[in-house]
Amino acid sequence: MDFDLDKAQQLLQQSTREFFARECPPEKVRALMATDTAYDDALWQGIADQGWTGLLIPEEFAGLGLTTIELAVVAEEMGRACLPSPFLSTVWAATLIDRAGSDGQRAQYLEKISLGEIKATVAQLEESADWHQASIELRAEKDGANYRLNGRKEFVTDAAVADLIVVVARDDNGLVLLPIERKASGVTITATPGIDATRKLYAIDFANVAVPQTNALTGGLKAEQALEAATDVASVTLCAELVGGMQWTLDA
Repeated sequence: MDFDLDKAQQLLQQSTREFFARECPPEKVRALMATDTAYDDALWQGIADQGWTGLLIPEEFAGLGLTTIELAVVAEEMGRACLPSPFLSTVWAATLIDRAGSDGQRAQYLEKISLGEIKATVAQLEESADWHQASIELRAEKDGANYRLNGRKEFVTDAAVADLIVVVARDDNGLVLLPIERKASGVTITATPGIDATRKLYAIDFANVAVPQTNALTGGLKAEQALEAATDVASVTLCAELVGGMQWTLDA
């Protein structure tokens, strides 16, 4: 079995490395790490202009429709550059929307993500910091045509710059995936300490936040399966970043 990159993937690797050498040198990384959000709008738009925010998103939603191999190639170069950006968070959320959302919801969100117009993240973890789905306790209580959220999510990456937050909650039928705008009424975002200054962490408090039930991406078994699949993609992305960072230390 041949594990080498093909010619197109090698060209992608080289062009990505050249982009970050030019647009995200070490001095820029250090400067962004010292900010509250580790985010630069011009750098993010440059990433979007390359098409990387839509690597896995289908072409019908302005994405490239590529595979996790190409995603890993780009993510490895991001790790090599120690890139501060909400890329990982947005890939996780976009994959979740693509797997769980209706055709209308996919059209509503994915094209804007592909074009870099919105950034996104996923709010899954809670105080226990347990990744098992059974540990999710935040309740989505039905109130007429709405869900009501009261509680807290912890360790949410890039929440302060994400335009959209996919909240993983629980109703009487199991998990439910709720897309909520960062600026929605009742949502409070607080910075929390973290080890990696290129990827800021936040707690999100929900105080009687109303979400129309029709806005839910999905629930029950489909929500569980979509969350597992999207988290696998995010894990591949993160592992590729780590490989890139480690390779840089060997090459330096």
